[in-house]
Amino acid sequence: MRKYWLPWLILSPSLLFLALFTYFPLLRSVYDSLFDTRIVSNDAPFVGLGNFVRLLDDSVFWQSLFNNLIYILLTVIPGVTLALLLAVALWENHRISRWLRTAFFFPMIIPMVSAAALWLFIFMPGLGLLDHYLAKLFGPMNNNWLGRSNSALLALVSNPLVGNVTDARALLDEVLTINRPWLTQFN
Repeated sequence: MRKYWLPWLILSPSLLFLALFTYFPLLRSVYDSLFDTRIVSNDAPFVGLGNFVRLLDDSVFWQSLFNNLIYILLTVIPGVTLALLLAVALWENHRISRWLRTAFFFPMIIPMVSAAALWLFIFMPGLGLLDHYLAKLFGPMNNNWLGRSNSALLALVSNPLVGNVTDARALLDEVLTINRPWLTQFN
């Protein structure tokens, strides 16, 4: 019996949010579309499919539908085609594909490097921003936040940039196992 209700129990928070923020608004919109609702009036007479008949007679609706179709044709189809062509070009082993791989990977690595440098500057022993502001509150600080096992995990967990830099567990293992003179000199 437990095996039957356990998946539903685990899924219940997600199902609740799905019902509240997806299905309820969708069903409420369908329900409201059957009435002639006005924002300033509480009176909403039932009109059935009359709103949809009026919509099909409206030239603005047809113009907006046409504009959306043009937008789809000019963005989605060329975007997917270009993505497939670039994927094939990156997959092939040519001289140009090496350049393309570098060109596409560069924008992804630059923000990570910048985030890692900023993150290391925050936790730098004695000179980092964290030590600087803590020194103003509690006096001189010289904590090696990343070099000690009791504070490295807190430093990693407290920083949202870690998710962009690398896996937090791998970074924690690297920080705690590799002996770096600049990290250990302030222990």
